[in-house]
Amino acid sequence: MGAPALKDESKIIDYPYHNDYKDWPHRHGFYHIKASYLLMVDNLMDLTHLGYVHRTTIGGNPQIHVDAKMETTLTDQGLKYVRWMLDSNPPPTYLKAVPFKGKVDRWQEFDFVSPSNILQWSGAVDVGRGAYEGNRDGGFSLRIFHGLTPETKDSCFYFFSTCNGYRQDDPQATEDLFREIETAFKEDKEMCEGQQLRLVELGEDTLVDIVSDRARVQLRRIIQRQLEAEQGGAGTKPEASKRKVTEAVI
Repeated sequence: MGAPALKDESKIIDYPYHNDYKDWPHRHGFYHIKASYLLMVDNLMDLTHLGYVHRTTIGGNPQIHVDAKMETTLTDQGLKYVRWMLDSNPPPTYLKAVPFKGKVDRWQEFDFVSPSNILQWSGAVDVGRGAYEGNRDGGFSLRIFHGLTPETKDSCFYFFSTCNGYRQDDPQATEDLFREIETAFKEDKEMCEGQQLRLVELGEDTLVDIVSDRARVQLRRIIQRQLEAEQGGAGTKPEASKRKVTEAVI
């Protein structure tokens, strides 16, 4: 857990939504995952999997996720990326929550706080409402806190919360949202545990990073720098550093 003398309370994550029951009513959840916390973080930093793994909930057309507009920036404690899927069909979870007229402009914002916390804000409004320009009111909106805590090299604890930002005065809406996200997270759990088994069996040396991995590649580098700093510069390179990285990612 680290040396107590080195603790820095200023680095505790500020997440006011857990205290805002009026505008962001929420529920908390927890899973034990038989996979490295790094695989779970990787999963959250590459959303191209949504169209394949979460078809019945928060997914949608796979190509829409691959073609999303994306901007990644480094922060003091990690990195942040914003993805836009403009003029796209709303996924099932969104349609159950909000009566959209047709296609939507959809955003996904993920703030990675190294080494293992991710703050998410996702949502959508009807096309033409100006979401891309900053007007995100009147549609679907949710915030999710993801907290990964390593247990062993190959297992972790996953703490999360789902915050309802659309029908805040309806307790059933908050419950329904939690159930939808819980379904998606169980799918993530199954996929990451399967990945862990294959990595234990085959190793990581032959894995190849592609363009959609750029946020994940950056976060692995951030974590590695922290490990080396803890160990006085003597840290070993993570498995991710052994992978081939495409020129586009670099």
